[in-house]
Amino acid sequence: MSEEALERIKFLRANLPHFCATTLKILDKDGEMVPLVFNTPQTILHEAAERQRAEKGWVRILVLKARKQGISTYVQARNFHRTTLWPHQHAYILKHEAPATDVIFDIVDRYCRHSPLAPVIGTSNAKDLAF
Repeated sequence: MSEEALERIKFLRANLPHFCATTLKILDKDGEMVPLVFNTPQTILHEAAERQRAEKGWVRILVLKARKQGISTYVQARNFHRTTLWPHQHAYILKHEAPATDVIFDIVDRYCRHSPLAPVIGTSNAKDLAF
């Protein structure tokens, strides 16, 4: 891997908002595919998560949330960032019912289909996605 590529990976590892804005796509309220630029609730959550990571070395946050704030989109972006830019990482998604799990899986699938940095997908089915 070139020195330039390594520097780019280091930069993206250290900057989740930039990673999201330049490599991840979401569907906006009009159904258009747009870059993931954090909204206010996502920014607040990201700052809290990064503060906790700096203080404790890990992140564990419970979010009691209103609908349509983009929290699930943010969490899946954080998981995608971690599992694509670091080796030997795992993310597990657990939702309260199957249709909700399908929505989350669709978010990750969209990230994979539209990201220039998406890894090669090994297993891909309704319950499992492995890179």
